[in-house]
Amino acid sequence: FLIISNGLLYSADTAYVETGMKEWVERAGADFVNLTTDKRRTIRVENTLYVKEYSMPSTLSDADALITMPLLKTHEITLYTGALKSMLVFDGESSKP
Repeated sequence: FLIISNGLLYSADTAYVETGMKEWVERAGADFVNLTTDKRRTIRVENTLYVKEYSMPSTLSDADALITMPLLKTHEITLYTGALKSMLVFDGESSKP
């Protein structure tokens, strides 16, 4: 899977096509997932004081493992950057960590 989420001004779907990532993913036989539009799953948490449940993209909650790598990520000004994306927020809903 290639998994990205929307930026502030650009959608991941736009960046996926305009940066050429779509061609790479198709050539590799992989799938593309936009976490912002991915189906969400509610996760219930027991024995906590404050957070009793939270919502996260199904692609992440169903994964056996999550491997982060340097990636082309969407960016508000330049469409994408070659920087490592912070894992502070990985729920696909927030535009900034």
